[in-house]
Amino acid sequence: MNTDTGIYSITSPSGSCYIGSAISITKRWNVHRQELRRGTHHCRPLQFAANKYGLDSLVFERIVCCAVTELLLIEQREIDRRGAAGVNLYNIARVAGSQQGLRRTAESRERMAAARRGKTIPQSVREKIGRVHIGNKYCLGKVRPPEIRAKIAGSLAGRPKSPDHAKNAAAAQIGRRHTEDSLVKMRAAKIGRALDAEHRAKIGAAHRGKATGRNASGYPGVALCKRTGKWRGKIAINRKSYCCGRHATPAEAYAAILARRIEIEGV
Repeated sequence: MNTDTGIYSITSPSGSCYIGSAISITKRWNVHRQELRRGTHHCRPLQFAANKYGLDSLVFERIVCCAVTELLLIEQREIDRRGAAGVNLYNIARVAGSQQGLRRTAESRERMAAARRGKTIPQSVREKIGRVHIGNKYCLGKVRPPEIRAKIAGSLAGRPKSPDHAKNAAAAQIGRRHTEDSLVKMRAAKIGRALDAEHRAKIGAAHRGKATGRNASGYPGVALCKRTGKWRGKIAINRKSYCCGRHATPAEAYAAILARRIEIEGV
C-alpha cells in the first residue's frame, strides 16, 4: 500500500480542522501551502485561519493510509466522526467528493451567473450532451415536492424564449400523443376552471383571422358570399339578425360587425 495515499487533517490553534484525502498527501499539502500563502485557497474558513494564526501555526497530520478506492469512504467517515464529536470543521462541503451542502453567497451566485450570461453552447457540444443522455431514465417517475415545483415555476415565469427555443419546443410536440391517464388528469384539472376576461381576449385575438374547418374567414359572423365573391358580415342580437354588408376582406367585414354592434347596443 502506498503510504502517501490516505486521509489527512489541517488543524489550527483554535482546534478547528480541515479534513481531506489525496492520492499523494505530500503533493496535496504543497498545494494547500501555496494557495494559503497566496491567499487564494478554495476553503475560505481555512484561509481566514491561516491569515489569523499564520501558516506556520497550522498542523498538518496524516490520519490514516488507505487504498485509492477507499479514499472518499474513509474521508466521509472521518468528517462524520469529528462532526458528531463537536469538532468545528473548516470543510464547507460536508460530503466527501461533492459540492453537496455547499451554500454560496448571493454575491458569488451573481458572479457565476454573470460569467455564464450571454454564452451559448455550440451545436456540436449540444449534440454530444444529447447523445450522452439518450436512454437516461434517472428522473423517470421522480416526483418533486410542491415547494420545489413552485420554485421552478417562479423562476421560469415571464422568462422570454428565444425564437429557436420556441421553434424546437413546438417541433418536439409534433406527433406526440398523451397517454389516457394524462388526458384524464388534464381534463380533471380544467373542470370548474374559469378564464378571466383578459385571458379570453388574448385567446380570441390569437385565433382571430385564422381560418378553421367551419369558418374560412377566421372571424366570427363573417362568411364568403359565393354569388359576389365578397365577405358578408352578419350579427344576431336578441334573436334578431342584422346584415352588415359585403366587403372585400374578412377584416373589413368584421370591423363592420363591431361597428353595427356598437350602434345597436351602444357599447
